Amino acid sequence: MDTPSRFDLYQLGREYLLTRATKIQRSVVDTEGSDANLFVGATSFMAGAVSTHLASRLSAHFARSAINEDLDRLLVDRWTLPRKGASPPVGSVRFYRATSAGGGGTIPVAFKVGTDDGIEYITTSPAIFSASSLFATANVRATRAGDTQQVGRNRIIRISQPDQLFDPSIKVNNDEPTAGGEPRESDDDYRVRGLNAPRAAARGTLSAIQSGAVTTPGVMSALATEALDGDLRPARVVLLNIADGSGIASRALGLEAARNLNDYRAGGIAVIPMLSTPFLINVRLHLAFIAGVDSSVLGNNVRLAVLAYVNSLPTGAALYRSNLNSVLARYQSSGLLPTESSILEPVGDVYPPAGRTIRTTDAQVTLE
Repeated sequence: MDTPSRFDLYQLGREYLLTRATKIQRSVVDTEGSDANLFVGATSFMAGAVSTHLASRLSAHFARSAINEDLDRLLVDRWTLPRKGASPPVGSVRFYRATSAGGGGTIPVAFKVGTDDGIEYITTSPAIFSASSLFATANVRATRAGDTQQVGRNRIIRISQPDQLFDPSIKVNNDEPTAGGEPRESDDDYRVRGLNAPRAAARGTLSAIQSGAVTTPGVMSALATEALDGDLRPARVVLLNIADGSGIASRALGLEAARNLNDYRAGGIAVIPMLSTPFLINVRLHLAFIAGVDSSVLGNNVRLAVLAYVNSLPTGAALYRSNLNSVLARYQSSGLLPTESSILEPVGDVYPPAGRTIRTTDAQVTLE
């Protein structure tokens, strides 16, 4: 909110003093170090501090303006909606062996596996081998939080302590990437969840199911759609596409999201998690600038803003050229001249295939 500046308050104090003390000249009040200058300056400083504090406390009462701990306090008090902390990625691994000569046994929970470059995971469910089975699966979770701990398929191939296995010939591999590793929820993402909370309060609606899904640590976006029968009537099943910040979801992340939905879905309605995968696109920009602007710096700032916008799209959402133009328009005051030819690619709106999330990479957003 707008509040009087320190200079505004100083001017008010000076005018008040001059109207009451007619023998004091304006130049005396503005003379640095004079008694009148110190008096007006000190009172304007204190008034400015009170004004700033008042604005801060008023802003803390609204979800659109509250920040940091004020936002936490507001959303927890109003909607019992805590901020999500940093989350470790989750996934599944397959333990396998060439023969069953080692007999049956169990790989317990909290057994450590990892990658060749030192990223460590632990099992969160047991892997049970019968006397004749050659493989068994288990869910795993990284020992550290954050997206830097996510790994692609076929990366978890190291067993930390093979001597503790009932069969030393057992090996491990992850057939699908892990997902859900995210940093602590930002104010912007937390605020969006808070603003959507009133719609989710009714429960049982598609919006409520989506809101319930994103309360799961690691799930950054969700899209709920009704399944229809042959007569195009609701089939009492909801399909829920989920994705983390990178546009990926694993089976383990889907199971965690499903467990969180009991308080959001309607009784008797099944919610089936659908695992998203990224749909990568290219973005090519041809920018024009006002003379005298550092085009290399401004151009790179625009490129990074476009990269951030595309990678913020929720799962299943389309990428509209008009929204990309809006991103460019934000830099018009800095010297950018957006035109119809500023965006060379995509040439039109982009709709992702079912179950995909539009994403791009730093190398795919280019300036020409």
